[in-house]
Parts: sequence; structure tokens; C-alpha cells
Amino acid sequence: MPELPEVENVRRSLIRAELPGRTIVSAYVGWDNAVKHPAPTKFAAGLAGRTIINVERRAKYLIFPLSGGDPDTFVVHLGMTGRLQVHPQNRPSDRMTRHTFPLDDGRELRFVDGRKFGKIWLVDDPEDVLPRLSPEPLTGEFTVALLVSSLTGRNAP
Repeated sequence: MPELPEVENVRRSLIRAELPGRTIVSAYVGWDNAVKHPAPTKFAAGLAGRTIINVERRAKYLIFPLSGGDPDTFVVHLGMTGRLQVHPQNRPSDRMTRHTFPLDDGRELRFVDGRKFGKIWLVDDPEDVLPRLSPEPLTGEFTVALLVSSLTGRNAP
């Protein structure tokens, strides 16, 4: 499973690829079981015509706030082998590409997932699908005091 630094690296690479500000023209779901909410046809229809505002990360989840309606957040968990990549639409796809999201600039966002463990959602609030998570270690809310308090009373080495 990709570890948190690898998921953060994916997030940064999508930002470098200038994904924020791009509009998803349509969505092709190649593996229905990956779509956790809503149903695959509603998921695809709900992404079409939506602009990606930003690429965020919470734990090992990638979060794409979207403009223009409800639900307004696209959430991705890469699973064990998943990758998100931006390529020109005319570039041949990896044979393990499960989902494609053509963009308004002639490129497409591709979800490559050889083992089919990745998951995707379209929701109003990412908290609806994220598990209970501890504070984000790469932000200011994760402090030494918080770490000390979370370890207080534990006997494990």
C-alpha cells in the first residue's frame, strides 16, 4: 500500500501537472467495484463538467474539491498499487488503467490500479467516507505536546 509520503508525492505531482483549474469533461469507470458512492453511472455523470479546485490529501486519501454543484468532493484512495497520472489523451494507456477522466485541455487524469484495491467516491463531505484519523503529521496541529499526551498512560515500548 502506498505510504503517506508516497501519497503526498502523488498530490504534489498532480499540482505540478496543473490539475487544479482543469475541468473534467467526462468520466469513464472501468471497474465498477471501485466506485463506493454514488452508483457508477451517477458517479460518472456527477464528475462531468466539474472543475477541480485543488488537490488535497488527508492521510492516504486524495481529496479533490470541485466547483459547480453537489456533491462537491471527489475522493480517491489508491489502494495497494494505485497511481494517478495526467497524460495527453492520445498517449496509449497503461493496460492496468481502470478509470479515465478526460480534461478540458486535451489531457486526462488516469487511475492505474493493477490489483483493483483502489476506491473512489463523489461526496458532499469527505468526512463521510474517511475513517477516524489522528492529526495530520505534516501540519502544525501535530505537536510534541499532542504526541506526549497521546502516549501518556501507555505501557508499550
